[in-house]
Amino acid sequence: MALLRQYVPTLFGADRQMIDNPIKESTMLTTTRRVKLRESASTEAANPQGVVRGGDIIEKIGAEENGWVNIRVFGPGNAVREGWIETKYLKEATAPEPLEINLEKFALAALYNARDFNNNAYYLIALAHVLSGIENKVDPDTKARGPYQFTSEQWQGLLSLHAEELADARQRDIDDPVIQSLVAALLVREATTQLQAILPDRRLPTANELFLCQLLGLPMAKHLLSGDLTEGVNTSLKRYFSARSAPDEEVEKVLTKHSGYLTAETQPRTLEQILDAISGPLDAGLKRAAELLEALPDDERASLLPGEPSDTNAPWMILAKAEIGQTEDMRKGHTNERITEYHAVSFAASPRLDDIAWCAAFVSWCMAQCEDEKVRSASIKSALAADWIKWGTAIEQPVYGALVVLEPLVDGSSGHVGFAVGVQDDYVLLLGGNQRDLKQVGQPDAVCIRKFRLSKVRGFRWLAGISSSTQHSEQQTSDVRELKITLDHLKAISGRNTLNDTASEILTAFNKYAAQFGLTTQKAVAFALANFSIETGGFQQLEENLNYTAQRLREVWPSRFETLQKAQEYAGNPQKLATYVYGNRLGNAGKQDAGWKYRGSGPGQVTGYANFLTVENITGMKVTQNPDLLRQADEGMKAALLLWQKWSMNSFVEGPNLFLTAGRKRWNGGTHGLKEMKAAYKRAMEINLVS
Repeated sequence: MALLRQYVPTLFGADRQMIDNPIKESTMLTTTRRVKLRESASTEAANPQGVVRGGDIIEKIGAEENGWVNIRVFGPGNAVREGWIETKYLKEATAPEPLEINLEKFALAALYNARDFNNNAYYLIALAHVLSGIENKVDPDTKARGPYQFTSEQWQGLLSLHAEELADARQRDIDDPVIQSLVAALLVREATTQLQAILPDRRLPTANELFLCQLLGLPMAKHLLSGDLTEGVNTSLKRYFSARSAPDEEVEKVLTKHSGYLTAETQPRTLEQILDAISGPLDAGLKRAAELLEALPDDERASLLPGEPSDTNAPWMILAKAEIGQTEDMRKGHTNERITEYHAVSFAASPRLDDIAWCAAFVSWCMAQCEDEKVRSASIKSALAADWIKWGTAIEQPVYGALVVLEPLVDGSSGHVGFAVGVQDDYVLLLGGNQRDLKQVGQPDAVCIRKFRLSKVRGFRWLAGISSSTQHSEQQTSDVRELKITLDHLKAISGRNTLNDTASEILTAFNKYAAQFGLTTQKAVAFALANFSIETGGFQQLEENLNYTAQRLREVWPSRFETLQKAQEYAGNPQKLATYVYGNRLGNAGKQDAGWKYRGSGPGQVTGYANFLTVENITGMKVTQNPDLLRQADEGMKAALLLWQKWSMNSFVEGPNLFLTAGRKRWNGGTHGLKEMKAAYKRAMEINLVS
């Protein structure tokens, strides 16, 4: 097909080449009933392209011939089919009335989409609030629709660009607010990745910077953020459009279109001022996001702030909390000697007074005094807040004990840094030094808890593996908790009277690795084994069983097998089925036989090239080249527990409340086997698994 240039401005801007054969909204058609898509204009012609269903979006690609018309059909993942149908079955596709948005379901969608695409649920909801007020409305001028205001052309382009990850989405899903949220999360992920490459210290972009991408498109936003923040936006844009025939006119168009953000009283703002102007509407959106997320059931909110506050998982917090109340000495010539000790970690050569910025010095001191060797060795011992953006690894959500690095709050500062202790509305609560409770007007700075706007956060950081390291070190003390898992335990958990040799191999591997990856408590061990029991068919198999009947296929993948006839093509053929259901997903696209090679493997059923690659990058095991490694009990268990730790799975059960549903969704990607897993967990908790 000839390439027709089309652009999707949402998050990307008008410099992003799009798709083949974009849909023209004015020409969209559908059919009155289900009809076969013929190879030629005849009822006798073959129909290898299947059928056209009432509700499918189609368009004419040729003139009518003797009562027949050549059409193009747009299916899931923007898959395109062409063929002939009789003209009498055509009708104009009228846009359906937008669905009223269920705010709880929308918030849940944002929560899980943010998790799956590794970005921020608060921002996803705030973005919809700014764009549409979180309403499923249609703009009368642009015809953009839904909470994220996509046009039909944009939607089709995105389905085409991201066909692998949006394989099940259709053109008609533009009116589904939940699927719009999924697409928005995918785009925010791409914007985050590209901005991180050009921002100082490869830090995470702030919410304001991400919104700049929404406003101007990713290419233009990257250009502005790469330049001088104090320069007038008109000057920076003129350089951006320098290759155009009329750059001044292009600049004027942009300034006029976005005057509310880019200009003040007709005068161009600096980028610094633009980011400040974005704060108003975005802060309102973040506040609404906080309200919606806080209103979710506890079982769901666990994915937002995993687990309960745990000083075991964040050992530096024991020291930080003990320092609350340390205050600057305001008397002339005096200093709080404790704050001088904070400085000594970073400035060992000379003592520092407490009138010098000391938020980062406090963090350095907490890390240096920590009993955990891994924490001490990872400390960067810097008195500059901005330097701590390099500590540990980036995480997307604020969790208890996470290091939070903020933008500069005063002129001449590199920023502010402290430890997260919670979220309240559109604020993150920070335990830190060199700050004051806003209620204590006129009081000196101290170690205390204060709230800061989420929009001011440069990044959240975490020390990978600390949970495992800390818990493992505890095993070396007198309070040893050894695993005592036996085959009888596995029988009880799985509800089976007999087990095969595979169960023995799984048992040996679990007892070998569990403690190393932080599974040392009754709840954590029970939760892991309950999930692994479901994934392995009761500890009986180490690779996904894809030998389904046709009826079972329709139950497991209803969107892929809409008819019994379709399901029968794949029933009893595991390799063909794997290629169909996994071949264009989970990083498998473009790789020969990847759906089958990277099928669910090991006790945790690691699935897809992308997850195999994650295991390979962390462990060094060459599992992408030799995927059968993960179908062996030892290597498969190591991989499963590595991901268990990486995804903080213990946090769903280690607090006083259980979050089994959210935990199952985190591990499985859905609720498949949820009822059975809960039953297995209950059985496991009736057994003494650790001592």
